[in-house]
Amino acid sequence: MTTRADTPDNARDASTLSRRGGGLLIKRTVGALVAGLLLAATAFVPAHADGGVLAWPKDTVYVVDQSNTRWPVERAAENLDNNSPLELIRVTSCPAKGAQCIYVRTKNIPGAGIGTTVYAHRGVDLASATVYLDSSYQGSSYHNRLALTTHELGHAVGLSHQGIGSIMNPYVSSKTRSTPSSADYARLNRAY
Repeated sequence: MTTRADTPDNARDASTLSRRGGGLLIKRTVGALVAGLLLAATAFVPAHADGGVLAWPKDTVYVVDQSNTRWPVERAAENLDNNSPLELIRVTSCPAKGAQCIYVRTKNIPGAGIGTTVYAHRGVDLASATVYLDSSYQGSSYHNRLALTTHELGHAVGLSHQGIGSIMNPYVSSKTRSTPSSADYARLNRAY
């Protein structure tokens, strides 16, 4: 299976991982402020129009796991924070109003989609993020579910697509790593 992705760099963002023709396609679309205007761009790190890298203002981010037990959300969060300044804490509800929370939910994604990450930002600071994992994909192998969950959480902390060897690689197969590479951690260390 192959996955391809395009990465946006604008105020409102949606990332969709989908199946197509025996492979997977990650399609990232950006909804601009003008209704109906969509653009797609390839970038190494999500950036605001002024060139700043998107990141959460503080290093502690809560991962509100509202998925079901088939999704390895806690392990995916550990994958991202193990060798980085980020502290991703899995919780079942956001601990306080205004806390930095990433919501992880399952839903039926129409069509061929299997994962979507949507986030908003103020300037270069991430303000909110929600990851949606397609409930019909929960029967996939643990490796594929972990890779998908880690990849989508990577988008939720400001990472965008990279090349071969990265968890953020837009081309994913059963041989693709399910944990971040040293280059992924270096990007997190620069952002945080």
